[in-house]
Amino acid sequence: MKKLEAYKQVCADVETAREICREMDKSLCQLGTVHIASNVSIDRSSSDKQFIYGLGLLMSQETAAVELKFGESELQSFRDKKANLIKLRELTQDLHNWQKYWSELVEYKDRLEELLTDKEKFSLLEYPAKPEQKA
Repeated sequence: MKKLEAYKQVCADVETAREICREMDKSLCQLGTVHIASNVSIDRSSSDKQFIYGLGLLMSQETAAVELKFGESELQSFRDKKANLIKLRELTQDLHNWQKYWSELVEYKDRLEELLTDKEKFSLLEYPAKPEQKA
């Protein structure tokens, strides 16, 4: 692959990775914080051990609710929290991986740009389009 083609491809890949990270970040913001108990909340910045602790509490609460024959609505509340916690963890991990990939792409792009000649850099420039005039 030629330098110029590789540079164009990495520019497109950087933009794609950035957009994916932005969408994942939006999803994480929508999920927000999972409130497990009055003094236990888990969010995107929680550690692995905190996620494990939170999931353990939710699983215990769900099991206890079944044993105590709680109503379906209370039981479903624990299941929903558990599902949200698992989704939060998965999205957090995925976002971390995509951010790392994005960072590596940007570094590769910068190093590749240094290898381009002035002529190749000039060929990347696009002349601005003139706005349409209304009659």
